[in-house]
Amino acid sequence: MIRVATFDDLPALVALSRLYHEEAHDWLPFDEAYVRENFRTRCIDTVEGMCWLLDHDGQAAGYLAAAVTQFFAAPVKVAVELAWFVKPEARGRGVDLIPDFENWAQWKGCAGCSLSMNEFPDERRNASMARLYSGRGYKPYERGYLKLF
Repeated sequence: MIRVATFDDLPALVALSRLYHEEAHDWLPFDEAYVRENFRTRCIDTVEGMCWLLDHDGQAAGYLAAAVTQFFAAPVKVAVELAWFVKPEARGRGVDLIPDFENWAQWKGCAGCSLSMNEFPDERRNASMARLYSGRGYKPYERGYLKLF
């Protein structure tokens, strides 16, 4: 089941984010209070953001957090994924979050929506995500790099 996340889901969202952080961003410090406040202000307590929660066997198993923003190079709004994580045991169901994201983006008057992808050491996983996005009509448009100081 997929539903819109509420204030009551903040502990589950933070716990899932910790798992996401350990898997994809372990080179940055995890700040529980910061993550909780980000979910609250950017996705739950605002009209310009949203978060969907994936329930798997009665437990919070994943989320997709998004926000509406103005596209930098054109006068249109786009919905951007802020964070998307699904526990390994529910990964086959994570794709079910995308239609809610896309429908919400259209309802908000967005010209499109953007999904991002972490680069993982396992190239098969990267290729699988690229196929998933392509199969849903997404096209690559940018690749980011990060340098820490």
